[in-house]
Amino acid sequence: FFHNFTDGVFIGAAFMCNASIAWKIVLVTVGHEIPQELADFAILTNHLGFSTKKALAYNCLSGLSVMFGGITIMAAEVSSLDTGMLLAYAAGNYLYCATVHMFSQGSKDRFFDAKKLLAFVLGAIAIGLILLDHGHCEAPALDAAAAEADPHGGH
Repeated sequence: FFHNFTDGVFIGAAFMCNASIAWKIVLVTVGHEIPQELADFAILTNHLGFSTKKALAYNCLSGLSVMFGGITIMAAEVSSLDTGMLLAYAAGNYLYCATVHMFSQGSKDRFFDAKKLLAFVLGAIAIGLILLDHGHCEAPALDAAAAEADPHGGH
């Protein structure tokens, strides 16, 4: 539940910043969630003895927490600085997940390890290509009266 909730927070933060990059983050998240949800389903049905309907219901309930996380962050009054910090944390989180899942189990087969490293590098390049057209979140413009009252209000 919490994992999906935080994915929703990251996606919501991205939509608050830039819809173009947010849709790319949605695609990355879906790409990382499909194997996770399939693994969850397999564990629920094969190891815990859940019926197919019950396992699907639990997976759907857990998946709804993505929406809850997105709604929560979009309903909150989050500054552009905080949005940027959330997005930086999200990027680190995805990189951490990738490295832990790919490199946590060492093998004695150097060719297999090289293929895993190549897959990681290709993923990092894909993320870099996505970021080529990104823009930074902008603080909302202050009206003239507010700017005179607090010249550093937008910083």
